[in-house]
Amino acid sequence: MSNATNAWGDQAMKSFIDLNPDQVMDAVETLGVRCTGRMLQLNSMENRVYEIEIENGLPESMWPDPENSPAHPKLLVAKFYRPGRWSKEQIQDEHTFLHELKDNDLNVIAPLIYQSQTVWPNPTNDLFFSVFEKRAGRTPYDLPKEEWEKLGRLLARMHLIGETKPAKNRLTLNPATYGDSNINAILQSPYLTDKYREVWYQAAKNAMQYITPMFDGIKNIRVHGDLHFGNILYREMEGPLLLDFDDFLNGPAVQDIWLLTPGRDENAKQIRGWLLDGYEEMREFPYHELQLIEALRTLRYIHFTAWISKRFDDPSFKITFPHFGSDEYWSEQIGDLFEQTEILSTGSQHST
Repeated sequence: MSNATNAWGDQAMKSFIDLNPDQVMDAVETLGVRCTGRMLQLNSMENRVYEIEIENGLPESMWPDPENSPAHPKLLVAKFYRPGRWSKEQIQDEHTFLHELKDNDLNVIAPLIYQSQTVWPNPTNDLFFSVFEKRAGRTPYDLPKEEWEKLGRLLARMHLIGETKPAKNRLTLNPATYGDSNINAILQSPYLTDKYREVWYQAAKNAMQYITPMFDGIKNIRVHGDLHFGNILYREMEGPLLLDFDDFLNGPAVQDIWLLTPGRDENAKQIRGWLLDGYEEMREFPYHELQLIEALRTLRYIHFTAWISKRFDDPSFKITFPHFGSDEYWSEQIGDLFEQTEILSTGSQHST
């Protein structure tokens, strides 16, 4: 039995892995809708997410924008949260932020409200779930300069709201939470073998000696936290739509910039400049935070390894990451950490 399963609770994790269509529809129908029986499981590693067809459309009280809604919105998206990751209060922090953004006309998908709530316990097991409207669009990769500027303005508006108050129950992205805590979790993982344990730990420790002091004096605000292009939909008449705030946290503003422009070459720097040009129209960007990009990249490497190790008993993770824990995997991770340490030690950071 793994440490991860013990941490989550055996029964809750079993309910999550064994979640079936009947249980999903039974849960959704407690919100006053009736499912037709048609549903599609959507791609999600962390949670279980389903597109569900409902009869007669959403009740008027649930529809987020009655004036602009179709006559009978037939589809909704139900999200069942992985047990043990977030408490109900932490989920609610995310939902509160999303509704703040929506109420300020930002292009996001906020959870639907039923009887003054946005997150509910599944009546047949220990899982929390929420429902969202179904929105379509395409993932934008090749954007012209003006669209990068538009996206920058959207991020600045999000950060203006994000800096008004903290998310009290959410993590703060810093060397302790994304570095030290994850390093300790990896060292306790059965998937880090004795062959690589000491050299991996030394590589991570070397990187952290440069990373830790870099966060002194950094301002933390509420940020998306995982804003890569997979979490943006582009709608021709509306522009970019921000998705999946599941990793929402308190952190530096640059966290929502660098994942959209992760490269180190001149093209990436030019695109980042366009993004920040738009951003600066709405909010002053803290340019000193650009020096955190390589530190944040390194913390993401460590966090990603810890994330997989904590969930590797989930069959979907074994399928998706078949080489996790192998000699090849740990050799690559150690090499990445040594490379990042070299970059950090020479001060070869990103800039515009």
